[in-house]
Amino acid sequence: MRALPIFTIVYAALYALSFAYDLQLFMYYPVTGEFAWHPLPETSGPPINWYGWMATAGIGGLFAGTVGTLLPERWGRGSRPCRGSRRSRPWRS
Repeated sequence: MRALPIFTIVYAALYALSFAYDLQLFMYYPVTGEFAWHPLPETSGPPINWYGWMATAGIGGLFAGTVGTLLPERWGRGSRPCRGSRRSRPWRS
């Protein structure tokens, strides 16, 4: 179950970066109905970048989630937040 939190965090970060820096995997031009890897001429109309941002963030999140599941469990032990019970905080008496 480590993949979901890793995917969520990386997806959100990559989506924000993709939006801020205009980094999309592809663009969709609804006027012509075309997907393009690079900007098309002005005659194709305005592009919709949202699909490309979602794809960019999704691929990065899937990659990070997959890597997270392959890492040993002991590497992630210290990264989980405390739940508030005494058992989850053995250093306190």
